[in-house]
Amino acid sequence: MIWKSVLFSLSTRPSVARALLQPTRSYVTVAIHVNCTAANSRGTNLVNFTHPKSTERFPREGTGLEQARKYSCMSLGSRSTVPSPSAPTPVTVTLGGVTGRIICTEAMSTSVKKDKLKIVIFYGSSRPGRMVERVGTYVKNQVESQGMEAIILDPEALPMEILKVPLHFFPSPEKAPEWLRENDAKIRGADGFLILSAEYNCGIPPALSNLIDHFPPASYRHRPVGIVTYSMGSLGGVRAGIILRPKVSDIGMVAIPTAVMIPAVQNAFSADGQCLEERVAGNITKIVQELEWYSTAIKNQRAVKEPLPGPMH
Repeated sequence: MIWKSVLFSLSTRPSVARALLQPTRSYVTVAIHVNCTAANSRGTNLVNFTHPKSTERFPREGTGLEQARKYSCMSLGSRSTVPSPSAPTPVTVTLGGVTGRIICTEAMSTSVKKDKLKIVIFYGSSRPGRMVERVGTYVKNQVESQGMEAIILDPEALPMEILKVPLHFFPSPEKAPEWLRENDAKIRGADGFLILSAEYNCGIPPALSNLIDHFPPASYRHRPVGIVTYSMGSLGGVRAGIILRPKVSDIGMVAIPTAVMIPAVQNAFSADGQCLEERVAGNITKIVQELEWYSTAIKNQRAVKEPLPGPMH
């Protein structure tokens, strides 16, 4: 998300107007917001103006980005004037009956860089003969096929013991084990999460709960999560999914609406992680695409406004 500021001055009282460019996978949305101070007989007040045509959407392909740039400048200034990036042209504009001069103080970018989203995938089993590697291989490939980076956190590959002291219980982070600090950085740097969980005894696997609980709720907060459950029976791990939703919510994740349940997982995936059932493949594609949408939206919002602190447990 890119903020481009302009200065709107009324007499000697400066105020700010902003064009907010919101890049998504297919479009760039431009929103115009203007604040100015206006003097009247009762004193000076902050007046908020929204441009009459306050939002517009342009395709990312072709000339869409250049059109977005021009629209931003013209909306903030004059419909017939596009300020030059090298020599900004002051223009006179009237907003809500208040007339002033408006100047682009920073050139609108002609290209919007879309950072690759980082998705942490939690493996939910460490048992011998586990199916999570089959599911995980396919899910990881689908995440990467959507242009995102997939990061695997596997309890089998980490030097974890039964949880005694989570990271946030150490007197200082420097005293925590290096593997704990390194993986916490991966979680904090993620834009979204995927949890792949089997169902053990009508619940979530101990290895998954143990892994998640090693890290503080603040590391997960304000990031979306998709839940994929599976079982070798007919229920597809649905009971594990029911338990996971309030758990992830309590530590600050945002559970997205779509969920995937995979019954008879041993028949749905080959040993090398190929999906053998069209229905399952379609559902995984859907959850990955929805996770991308939520990850992009929440990431953009975090860039605009500092997230609220989490509750004290």
